[in-house]
Amino acid sequence: MRKPVALSVVFAACAVAPAFGDYWTQYQSRPDAPYPEDQGWQRIVAPGYGGAQRSIDEGGNLVLDSLASRGIVDGYQMMRAGMIHAESAHPFLMEFRMKVDYADSPDESVGIWSDDRWSTAFAIDTGHIYSLDEWPMSAAFDPGWHVFRITSAEMRTYVLSIDGVDAMSGSFTYNAYEQPSVVNWGDGAQGPLSFSRWGYVGFGIVPEPLSVLSMPLGLIMILRASRRG
Repeated sequence: MRKPVALSVVFAACAVAPAFGDYWTQYQSRPDAPYPEDQGWQRIVAPGYGGAQRSIDEGGNLVLDSLASRGIVDGYQMMRAGMIHAESAHPFLMEFRMKVDYADSPDESVGIWSDDRWSTAFAIDTGHIYSLDEWPMSAAFDPGWHVFRITSAEMRTYVLSIDGVDAMSGSFTYNAYEQPSVVNWGDGAQGPLSFSRWGYVGFGIVPEPLSVLSMPLGLIMILRASRRG
């Protein structure tokens, strides 16, 4: 694993700034690379139906408009063999900021498949996030923008927080068949109609105690500077 570097991305004040660095894989729209596939993600769409009507809104967020057809799928995945694992001192973390404007049933989703075949996945609508492996277990939130964070110390259990507050905990599921380790997100299912916005998505191994993630950006920078001194 490469040495962590100083935080290089500061999101808008309404977002919780994740500790992105060289040990993170992330997506956030940029003028030179607006869409996930421009930043190395693989786009998955439904044969015969295609993907969502996409755009970047005035806030720089990816818009996935899947209202035209129930057959639409528009998901994104990143395979990272050997990188989707965890231990107590170096937990795995996935964080994303998004808003579901409309969904007639849970549709927007995120999923994690670890190096050793353990996985977890979630579906999201305008006011709930559901564990797909432990349905109907869910956590509620008010409509609007939220920062979701999934943390695991061993890829067997997880804690999911919403806007920095723990909201749900559960277990990964073991899969008998083998596939490359992967993280995915987006409009991941046919059937529902939905309209969502994604501000950023990131995942990786956190090389510092999780308590550091709650510190103000300035304090983190000071601590890192003192370590180099």
